Amino acid sequence: MRPMRRHIRVLGDQIRFGLSRAMGGRRRPRILMLADRRGWAFDQCAREISRHLRTEFVFDIRYVHETPRLSPRDYDLVYVFFWGETYHQRFGFDPDGIVKEVSSHRWEDDPAYGPCSPQEMVHRHLRDAGTVVCTSPGLYESIKPCRPRVFRAANGVNPLRFRLERDRNGPLVIGWAGDSRDRIKGVRDILEPACAGHFPLRLATGGLSHSQMNRFYNQLDIYAITSKHEGTPLPLLESMAAGCFPVCTDVGVVREVIDHRRNGWIVRSRTWQDFRAAFDWCEAHVDEVRGAGRENADFIRRTRSWAQCISSFRDALSGALRHVSRPRFRNDDVSPDSPLDRFRAFCEVFHRYGHDQLHGIVLRGRTWGQFRCGSEEAQYDGEPPLGQIPNDRIRQLSQGMHFEQREDLIDYLRESSDEIALHGLFHTDYSTMTLAEQCRDMAEGLELLGRLFPRKPVRYFIAPFNRTNADTYRAASEFGLKVLAADGVHLEERLHDLVIQPKTWYRYHHHRFYPESTFRYYRLSVELLDAALARNAGVRPAVEL
Repeated sequence: MRPMRRHIRVLGDQIRFGLSRAMGGRRRPRILMLADRRGWAFDQCAREISRHLRTEFVFDIRYVHETPRLSPRDYDLVYVFFWGETYHQRFGFDPDGIVKEVSSHRWEDDPAYGPCSPQEMVHRHLRDAGTVVCTSPGLYESIKPCRPRVFRAANGVNPLRFRLERDRNGPLVIGWAGDSRDRIKGVRDILEPACAGHFPLRLATGGLSHSQMNRFYNQLDIYAITSKHEGTPLPLLESMAAGCFPVCTDVGVVREVIDHRRNGWIVRSRTWQDFRAAFDWCEAHVDEVRGAGRENADFIRRTRSWAQCISSFRDALSGALRHVSRPRFRNDDVSPDSPLDRFRAFCEVFHRYGHDQLHGIVLRGRTWGQFRCGSEEAQYDGEPPLGQIPNDRIRQLSQGMHFEQREDLIDYLRESSDEIALHGLFHTDYSTMTLAEQCRDMAEGLELLGRLFPRKPVRYFIAPFNRTNADTYRAASEFGLKVLAADGVHLEERLHDLVIQPKTWYRYHHHRFYPESTFRYYRLSVELLDAALARNAGVRPAVEL
């Protein structure tokens, strides 16, 4: 019966999604909410966000546990609730259209994801996302300095499901909900010793419905959080909405909702002795504790219901949609021979008209055609054009030309709002390389870019010469990268009649616009570029032709 029920639920979701689109949902952005399992915390949040914002967006909630087949064509945006999730990567979603939520600190000490610093966490787990949402102040302050486009959003509670139903009386009762086997929660080593022989302790360790959980909370006087770290522990908000007095470690949103000793207790140190002392105080002030619990139910309803919190998610989703809908400008061949003065002037043209670029960085060798080979541009004196040189010879010619030697260019890119991409360790033909060779070069290239640009997530691999084979996509997938090849509009070819459209890639090579360039196939210059961007912006160019 269980597989049949799951099939019916999945079919129902698909029908509801299809009906929503048929009844005008096409005019609203389509957002995939990717949670872990039905009925778990992320699913609860997904359903609340969907319920409150359904007039503005069309939502489709899917579950990794059910291994759904997904298509990028069906969605404008993907909201991934767990920051460590990689399931969506197999379907070729554009990283710019991915939002990842950071709602836990497990990267700090969980061997499955760390332990690592915030900077390393961003590099390992958030590189595939264009936007990040943090659900607690601590998480926001940790992640924000390490990458651009981070929003702060606050999870809420449904006061119709979690509410005060009874006045407390009798002995003081302490409770906790979650997976007691999780060591960071501190149930076995802190909470149980703090209660042993002194206070009744009740645990809810899974499998309860919302109504059953509300009855559970209403049996408690105190809800305890003994965790080493948390983001926004939903049971904290739910228990307070049901009239509990929380006793907590200083984690997540605790200080946002608890005024020490007035409506809860924040322990000084994470030891069972400090929790025992807090519980003893509560027992000695039981009437005060129960009165504060009643006030907590009203306080959470007024300040932390989903109706109050939903605006932060609306802002994050709207911001992510604006970001993914913009035109995309892809500049190839930023390399050790790129001249900073020319490059800066080139980039300033885009910034003047409100456009950022994605710069494809080649870490070894030349890419600028300053020489001639017959009628064609060439990157090395006395050599054929780069596209005609075997890979081994390209590696030989590239010796001694390392991008990390260009401190001036690196400093400029670090301060720029522009994004970077890996355009190859060398400007070699990846379509002729084996999977092992491509993985080796990508790994070395990403490691180096991570050291040079710690605040710039690398989310794309731009194939040199736009040449790929099947192994290119397999290798890029191993590193959570999306491959760009001959995608979108060739800006150099269309410069004179350029019409900039949203959600469209425009690819080009910056060095071909410089006066020293030997490229002659199209008539290009920084001034013509300025005129084309100005024309699309409906303003006069900065430099008249």
